[in-house]
Amino acid sequence: MMQGVIHAAFLEYVTAALHQPRGGMAPHHSVMKGYLHACGEKGIEVRYRTAITGFDMHDHSVRGVYVNDHLIRCDTVVIAAGPQSPELARYAQAEIDGYMMPIEAMALEPMRPLIGPALALIDSLAYFHQTARGEVVGGTEVPETPQTNLRADVPAMAAMARVYTRLFPQLADIRILRQWAGLLHISSDLAPLLGQHPRVRDLWFSAGWSYGFAGAPGAGLLMAKAIAKGQVDEILRPFALDRFEKGNPIQEAGVVMIKN
Repeated sequence: MMQGVIHAAFLEYVTAALHQPRGGMAPHHSVMKGYLHACGEKGIEVRYRTAITGFDMHDHSVRGVYVNDHLIRCDTVVIAAGPQSPELARYAQAEIDGYMMPIEAMALEPMRPLIGPALALIDSLAYFHQTARGEVVGGTEVPETPQTNLRADVPAMAAMARVYTRLFPQLADIRILRQWAGLLHISSDLAPLLGQHPRVRDLWFSAGWSYGFAGAPGAGLLMAKAIAKGQVDEILRPFALDRFEKGNPIQEAGVVMIKN
């Protein structure tokens, strides 16, 4: 999976590894552009920088969405607002599990193929991949204390640089192109929250995607079928919003959790 020269000292302390030969990377911006193009073809209106100020509620059911002072009436509302999902849920007199957390990443200047396609390190909670342009892009896990600060900071950049150079010493002389921060919605079991709210009818969620958007297109298709046909696919049922109340959190075998 890796085409670069790994430092021998690094290999000496590795005790286990998980190889996923079918794994890959997908550029999320390309996916979003594809969705936008499809919406345009189907006559769906997409509004940018438009504030949702509330919901029209009737008998524990959503009947419309307030966009500023304008009411858009509807039969079903799907909240897929990333880190703002819990806030929008409260607008509808609902609560969902999880909280907002920041995460930081940085990109190095383009270089020859080094990683194929991605690498994650459990001990340092770090992960990185290489883009089609040759940039090595990576980040570190979110902190345990909830924050809403979007400022990228030097300590996070330095921590990521140490991981880079520990694994690939040849990266020590490569320049950092950019560093940025973003916000995520983290659920208690780090798995997405998918489906209708248990106490608010006609209010659906696609939230809690703490490990990226990879499963979101498939989940969106299954949720669309559930909303249109009234039948929830068995694949979606384990991700129900009330799974914590029922004592059924997701136990993902492919994600290793380390807790001191």
